[in-house]
Amino acid sequence: MITVGLLLAVLCAACKAVDTLINKDVMQQQSVINHIFYRIIFATPILLVAALMNWKLEPGVFWYMILYGVLEAVNIFCHQFAVKKSDPLHIEIISKSKVIFVLILSFLLSFDTLTLWSTLGIAVFMIGVVLTINFQNRAGGDVTGWKGIVLEIFSVLARTFKPFVLKVCVQRSLSTSETMAFLSMIVAFAVLFAIFRPKLDFKGVDVKKYGGQAAVVAVSMLLSGWAVMYANAVIVNAIESTTVIFVMIISAIAYRKKYPALMIIGSIISIIGIVLAIVL
Repeated sequence: MITVGLLLAVLCAACKAVDTLINKDVMQQQSVINHIFYRIIFATPILLVAALMNWKLEPGVFWYMILYGVLEAVNIFCHQFAVKKSDPLHIEIISKSKVIFVLILSFLLSFDTLTLWSTLGIAVFMIGVVLTINFQNRAGGDVTGWKGIVLEIFSVLARTFKPFVLKVCVQRSLSTSETMAFLSMIVAFAVLFAIFRPKLDFKGVDVKKYGGQAAVVAVSMLLSGWAVMYANAVIVNAIESTTVIFVMIISAIAYRKKYPALMIIGSIISIIGIVLAIVL
């Protein structure tokens, strides 16, 4: 079962890499707000099918569901704006800081302790991130400014708290990961719609592009939840951090994009930092 969990984590990392690369292209013809809603609308039916296959919703899950959905809304909103303003690879690297935030949060909540390796790993990760962004900015292309970095950090913080909420629900037999994934989209849509009240026009929407991306988004969400069911969450997070490598490989093959050697080194350093922090 552990092997199955690790395989699911690898597939999840690959799916997230594909989503990262196609996301900016898909949103080019839409405002960020409209793109957010189309993304949710197209992904929700896929998550509904998965939820109906493993449906569970006890009365006590209500407040957890609201909190989980609000966190999903913050995650989606901040991440999409960060992608719009930044280089996709930079955003993917910053998003992997989730495992570092989880480690620190566990320490603050007295769930775990910060070991020497954990502290060293956090330092190495930060060095890798700074080097990667700095070298890519010098090389040209999309430049990642402080706004993109701050927005993605808020997105990461929301994703940091989500697993804790989901874990409590599943352990108390209040819901399943599939049900929560579906309901989180519904709550996120309601929260964001109440705030922005967008004017959606499906006549100008590329159904094929959004449908394809929605499938990738939904599958990656489900794979992430399933991976944790079969394998240690720490190892799963470490494997999912390899999304950065998948982004580079797919970009090089599909888009013939060339990355500076120093940038590749910076990305590898950031991944080493995550491994040091959560594995050793």
